[in-house]
Amino acid sequence: RQGDYIRSVTCWISILRDSKTGFLKVTYSPEIVLLILNGVILILAYFLIYPRNVGNNISKLMQSDLLATATSVIVAGFLFWGTNHQFDLLVGEVNWFLFSVVTFLLMEVPFALWYLKKFDVEI
Repeated sequence: RQGDYIRSVTCWISILRDSKTGFLKVTYSPEIVLLILNGVILILAYFLIYPRNVGNNISKLMQSDLLATATSVIVAGFLFWGTNHQFDLLVGEVNWFLFSVVTFLLMEVPFALWYLKKFDVEI
């Protein structure tokens, strides 16, 4: 027996107790890894990098945002390129590239709206 099942938070995080050592083991699904990656990139971009380097310049914002999106996709590619893992996007299963881009863009909307208002960026 590998371990006793403790609980699961959605289908993306599992907490198991090893029956031999008694230690808890937390495992994350590939989906949660990419969601955390996207969240970290967005927080760094919108709260640290953009205020210092972009300000209210829409052109710089768009260029910087393209770089942030590319960073997310490149890291996801390093992690999942060549794997056959299908990612659950709630409306169906997709590959790592599509999951990374779609979730990044969806997660970015509230950050972008807040930033546009706070820094009075004219579109």
